[in-house]
Amino acid sequence: AYNIYSAHANWDWRIPNHTTANPTGRDSRTKFSSLHHSDQVLTTLLDMGQELAQLLTLPCITRARHRVTKQGKHEYSRLTVLNKQAMRSVIALHINTLTLKCEHIKQEGLPANEASRIRQWEHSMLQQINILRHIKTYRTPQALRSFARLFVIILPGFYAPYFAQVARDLRSLPFGLIFTLLTSIALTALFESIRVLEDPFVATTTLDGIDINDELDALLRAELIDARAFFFTYADKLDLKPLIKEESKKFLDTSKHT
Repeated sequence: AYNIYSAHANWDWRIPNHTTANPTGRDSRTKFSSLHHSDQVLTTLLDMGQELAQLLTLPCITRARHRVTKQGKHEYSRLTVLNKQAMRSVIALHINTLTLKCEHIKQEGLPANEASRIRQWEHSMLQQINILRHIKTYRTPQALRSFARLFVIILPGFYAPYFAQVARDLRSLPFGLIFTLLTSIALTALFESIRVLEDPFVATTTLDGIDINDELDALLRAELIDARAFFFTYADKLDLKPLIKEESKKFLDTSKHT
C-alpha cells in the first residue's frame, strides 16, 4: 500500500526539491492536480484497510453447529453475506479504483514500465488479501477437529490403570490423582491452543491473536499520512471521510445487473 501511494504521489509532478504549492514540472503543464489525485489514492487505500479489518474480524462460521443447528445455519447465512459484501467492496470498488487511477496518470504521460510496476504491486496486494481471506475462511477439517476433541476426552480413561499403578507403586494416592489431573489439563490446554490458532485475527479475545484493527487501520493510516506530509508539505490536513469514486459507483451499479 505504501509503495502504491508513493508511486502515485512522487511521480514526475514537480521539479525535484520544489515543495511549494506553485505549479512546477508536469503540474505546471496540465490541469491535472497531483495532490487531489494522490489524496484519492490514499483515501482508497485507507478505506480498503478498514474494510479488510472488518472482514477479518467477523466471527468464524466453520463450526459444526453452523451446518447442523437451525440457529447456526441462520448465523452462517448472515455472516456469509457480510463476508461476500466486504470482499466485493475490497475488490470491485477499491482495487478497481486504484487501477483507474493508474490509467489516469498514464494519460498524463506515465511510462508503461512504471505503470506495469504499479500494477504488479496491486496484483501482489490482491494476492495477500486472498491469502488472509483463506486463513480466515478455511480452517482445520471438521473430522480432524472432532477426533482431537474426542481424543482429549477419552484418552485419560485409557491411562487410568497406569495412574492407579503409579499411585500404588509410590504408595501415594494424592500423587496419582495429581498426575491424572495434570495429564488431562495438558491435553485440554493443547487442544485449546490449537482452537485459538484456528482464527488468529481475534486479538480482543485471545492473548496470541493479531490486532488486525491496529495493523490495517491505525498503523497503515499513520504511515500513509506521514508519507503525504513528506511529499506535500504545503498541503492542508486531509479530510479522512470515506470517498467513493464516481467511476467505482458506475462499476458497482453495472455489476448489480449482471
